Amino acid sequence: MFRHQTSGIFTIFCNGIFLALTSLGLTEASVSQKIDVTPEGVAWLVRGSWLVGGKQVHLGDAVPPGALLQPSAIAGSQSIELLLPDGQRVIYECYTVDDCARGFRVPPLFAVVDPFAVEFLTDVRQILSAHRKDAPEIEPGGPPVPRLPHDESVAVLDKENRVQIRGLAEKLPNGYYTCNLRSLDSSQPPTFHIGVQKDSPFLTVTVPSAGIYDITVRDDLDMPRVDLFVAAIKTEQTQRIDQAYRKAGKLMAGWNENYTSWPTHDLQRAYLEWLVLDPKALNASRALDTPDHAGGVQSGGATQSPQSLAGQPGLSRTLDATAEPKYSPKPGPRPGATEVSLRSETAGATIHYTVDGSQPTASSAEYEAPIVIKSSELTIKAFASATGKKDSAVVTGNFIVKDEHD
Repeated sequence: MFRHQTSGIFTIFCNGIFLALTSLGLTEASVSQKIDVTPEGVAWLVRGSWLVGGKQVHLGDAVPPGALLQPSAIAGSQSIELLLPDGQRVIYECYTVDDCARGFRVPPLFAVVDPFAVEFLTDVRQILSAHRKDAPEIEPGGPPVPRLPHDESVAVLDKENRVQIRGLAEKLPNGYYTCNLRSLDSSQPPTFHIGVQKDSPFLTVTVPSAGIYDITVRDDLDMPRVDLFVAAIKTEQTQRIDQAYRKAGKLMAGWNENYTSWPTHDLQRAYLEWLVLDPKALNASRALDTPDHAGGVQSGGATQSPQSLAGQPGLSRTLDATAEPKYSPKPGPRPGATEVSLRSETAGATIHYTVDGSQPTASSAEYEAPIVIKSSELTIKAFASATGKKDSAVVTGNFIVKDEHD
């Protein structure tokens, strides 16, 4: 469900109004001039109304690790998907007033993260934030959005403005095709029914100029076959853009080994778009769009836990709430099979939990004995309740069991 809905975001993007692309003649030094960033997560999907620190969370907003996410207290399906710079991918959802009222604690980061990972998600966030001005909010529920097989690539323009597209395009059998081409530069009109004869491993397409294009390839029966997102770049840009794009791909491949179903295709599309935007325009939008969320950052290389964030705006629970469950050992990579214990500091509290990725409710299993983790990945979601107190927020523990022989 989430993968289809994520794809819907970029379907809206590619058929809506896009930011005009400006000059692509960027220097390597200009791209490296980044603002100071903190290791925050990004709101990838938002359905319904969610708050952090009293502020509405939208597509592309920064969400601090350890923050308290609070959905609106209304009946109906509400969900949010978060991507964190240490590779954690977390989905929260609730359907009843009671379940939504608990709130959800964003997991802390496992450790100090790669600075490139922080910059990568920050760059993606700028693109998402910019596009949401033209894209409607996703309503709760709704049918999945169908999608063609899709791929992203970087291709260098030749002297005749042709690009050789590889990747998924190489899997198309030789023959005659037509392409519908849409530029992300809104000043360029779309072009339809461009004839292409494929007689080599790659697909050669002529484009108007350097830029980013969404290309739908149709076969000789006019059936759509693939959707290609192509960054057509100049030769002098190759090293800078291709190097950064490959680095991002390697980063996400590592994340996807630990947490499956990362939306890598859509992230690659957003990052390619960022790579060819004018840095001055991007920094201007960054200054306007960056939410002023409180807390949830790393200080001096040490990750703050949810408990150390207590007392900061929007990050602490009220005094009459049951203490949140704590995990022992702490979530994160483990060297082998692990027993995980849960406890709440509230006397007499009952802990309800799930291990299948779903959100725990009052009818979920009660914690009675340590949970044994043997599989490569397991997500535990738990909350605590006690008589006369509000239920705690739902706390997530992501555990990754590494092979002892690795």
